[in-house]
Amino acid sequence: MEASGSQEIANLDEFQAWIERFQKTLKGDELILLSGEMGAGKTEFVKRLSRLYGIPETASPTFALHHAMASSQVRIDHFDLYRLESVDELETVGLWEILEDRALALIEWPERVPEEYWPLNRTKIQLRLVLRGGTARHLSWRRF
Repeated sequence: MEASGSQEIANLDEFQAWIERFQKTLKGDELILLSGEMGAGKTEFVKRLSRLYGIPETASPTFALHHAMASSQVRIDHFDLYRLESVDELETVGLWEILEDRALALIEWPERVPEEYWPLNRTKIQLRLVLRGGTARHLSWRRF
């Protein structure tokens, strides 16, 4: 998969196929920043990717901000920053310490945190989902 690109996704089967190709490019210690409007598929992406790693159930951490999940293949830290009130709140959750552990980190609503706060020593992948109607989406990605 290229370092950056975009693709039209017509339905959930195509979304699943893209996630499967994407998962094969991961080492398991990336920081994946998931952007897109409400209902664009950010949590669906997390659920489907987690299942590929053998984690059957994934709940959105909207109220807790963070959920840790693990299988024999990978540990995943899933953050949903939608309800984040301030960057200081991330200290109480322990985000910075968790990101030092080098697990796969999936962060919904990363735009709630200034970009300079994200660790420089991590491979970051920005995924952006845009609804096109029904289950259709436009997906773009960039590794940096």
